[in-house]
Amino acid sequence: MKRFSYILILNLLIPLTIFAQSKSVEKGKQLFNDFSYAESIRIFKNADEKNTDIYRGLAESYLKLNDYKEAEKYYALVVESQDVLPIDKYNYAQVLKVNQKYDLAKTMLDKLAKEMPEDGRIIEYSNNNNIIDNLRKNNSQFAISQLSFNSENQDFGAVFYKDKIVFTSSNVKKAWIQRAWNWNKLPFLDLCIAEIDENNEFVSIQAFEKSLNKKFHEGAVSFADSAKIMAFTSQDFKSKSTDGFVKLKIFFAVYDQKAWLKPVAFKYNNDEYNVGQPSLNEDGSILYFVSDMPGGIGGTDIYKCIKEENGDWSKPQNMGAVINTEGNEMFPFIHESGKLFFASDGHIGLGGLDIFMSQLDENLEAQTLINPGISLNSSYDDFAFILNNETNAGYFSSNRISGSGDDDIYSFKLLKPFGIELKGVTKDENENVLSNVMVFLFSQSGDKLDSLLSDSIGKFYFQVDNQAEYTVLATKDGYAKCNESINPSEQSQEQELDLVLNKVKEYSLYCKTIDKESQMALEGVKIEFITLGDEKSKDVRTTSSSGEIIKKLEGLKTGAEINYEIKISKESYVPKIFNYTLNLDKDEQIELNVEMIKYKLGDDLGQLIGLKPIYFDLNKFTIREDASIELNKIVDFMNKNPTVRIELGSHTDARGKDQYNLYLSQKRANASADYIKSKISYPDNITSKGYGESQILNKCSNGVKCSEEEHALNRRTEFKVLGI
Repeated sequence: MKRFSYILILNLLIPLTIFAQSKSVEKGKQLFNDFSYAESIRIFKNADEKNTDIYRGLAESYLKLNDYKEAEKYYALVVESQDVLPIDKYNYAQVLKVNQKYDLAKTMLDKLAKEMPEDGRIIEYSNNNNIIDNLRKNNSQFAISQLSFNSENQDFGAVFYKDKIVFTSSNVKKAWIQRAWNWNKLPFLDLCIAEIDENNEFVSIQAFEKSLNKKFHEGAVSFADSAKIMAFTSQDFKSKSTDGFVKLKIFFAVYDQKAWLKPVAFKYNNDEYNVGQPSLNEDGSILYFVSDMPGGIGGTDIYKCIKEENGDWSKPQNMGAVINTEGNEMFPFIHESGKLFFASDGHIGLGGLDIFMSQLDENLEAQTLINPGISLNSSYDDFAFILNNETNAGYFSSNRISGSGDDDIYSFKLLKPFGIELKGVTKDENENVLSNVMVFLFSQSGDKLDSLLSDSIGKFYFQVDNQAEYTVLATKDGYAKCNESINPSEQSQEQELDLVLNKVKEYSLYCKTIDKESQMALEGVKIEFITLGDEKSKDVRTTSSSGEIIKKLEGLKTGAEINYEIKISKESYVPKIFNYTLNLDKDEQIELNVEMIKYKLGDDLGQLIGLKPIYFDLNKFTIREDASIELNKIVDFMNKNPTVRIELGSHTDARGKDQYNLYLSQKRANASADYIKSKISYPDNITSKGYGESQILNKCSNGVKCSEEEHALNRRTEFKVLGI
């Protein structure tokens, strides 16, 4: 799991998680933190008493030396102990993957679902626990070749430089006396340059630039603006952090005709944390880099900065949780297509660092995430991916066991697109091809990922992740929009989705309002069309002198159904509110005629509106739920007609004592009026009066025998118009 070796290029200093306080253990811990892992192993092994802390120290030391078998051996002892930590189990699972013991690794990760429920890495695994099996299936996407120039030392991080290659190596001889790095006892890293032959091999290798290669680490470089601008990582030994470590920093250099000018430090370098592994876009206006600065998501995160008009870099922005995890993300490479390639040990992979690709949207936000799987990735560390857009060829680095030594550079030819190819044809309802249709690709959350025009024979295609859901939208003038959802199959490299657009017909809704009594057209009637459903909208119209409006129904296809809530109102008329469903099955105008009822002084609005009877429980005056539904209709009327004054009158039948009926009806009238007052803008517009049995509508006065239906006719609530 050489990921820590690569974090070395950022000089990440992760202290050993150990708690024992014996002198021998403290000595081993100090050697560990000084990167002298062979010596820390010797001290830990010679400790008088073996415990979890000792086993953990041995496991992590072997891990740093890339001795995965021994690391697995001691992690197995750690996870069986009583004081095991969840992170120990996670590290054990990672080592098991490197050793290709995937079933055991999955078992360990399954157990961690309860112990690390908020860890993004475990959540991602729990939601996609079959991915590892899928990643192990070779999809023949890459033709990979090992380069013969690789040495037994470290060679990695190739980048394109004009028609050459610049890469990082510890195989450069600069003096008779070679300085060696404690960690791996190899020389310090420098930048090299090479020519490329017809087989993509590196030839004529030499040191890149003497003025830039210092006596300590240089590496992880990027070029922009036709190779006139360079960003690179270097150690600045002039300053140290408060804990005594030298952090890595980014520097920029500009090529001035014949030479590289003196490097300038990146604005956001800091003595207290690492900043490195830069990747510039084509014109040098956007910088992606790696840092362990405070406030990140995990160990190392990928950040971006945008060059402002004054030439300064904007404040670093974390690339977010689609890219970054609680683990380590590094070695970003921004492709001119907007794809961001990077390496991660936090996302689900085959072991160690895996190479990932994320498509960035127009706001440079990550949307999708793709792990190309085996053979680009292996159970070891795979990183530093670059791709030439013209040739579909490139390079990546790996410490897989088939290599020549430590880290090696491999060439590849991309045979298939990343993820899967979502393709199809745009056509009309009669199967005729439609060209130049605008096709949009949206994420499940509604963010636009890509867009294009279908070609002359209607073909279109997108590269998508087979682990995500998408919406595809097609639009063309004169045609209804076509909106399709798709969840690409994990088993195929291609997914077909034809988009059928229906020719738009000139549908319209004709609405006429008339006075019910006179049957004359009503001018100035306000009609509100409120579309029901997920995408609510409101269209307000006013009728002409002929009482008419015509509402065009644009962008709809035959067979569509639209649900409206329609509100119709005019002063001195009872408003109407109803739901209306349109079924567009004919190529004709849809008619809707509405009769409006005019009210006058003394009218009972309850009858005009069509209120149902308002009931109270026996001898009670509490507003029941069924009564509130009817009273709300009066509320709506009064809010729409704020100049109308109403008397709410409550009546009883003639049974019972006269005085009690008068008392009960007043209480019920007051309760009903108070309910309405609480919900209208002008509460003084309604008064209440209880009439008891004083206004009987039939023969059923005191002592007269009547049926229940006849008595019920007298038990009523009236809403009389008093004035306007």
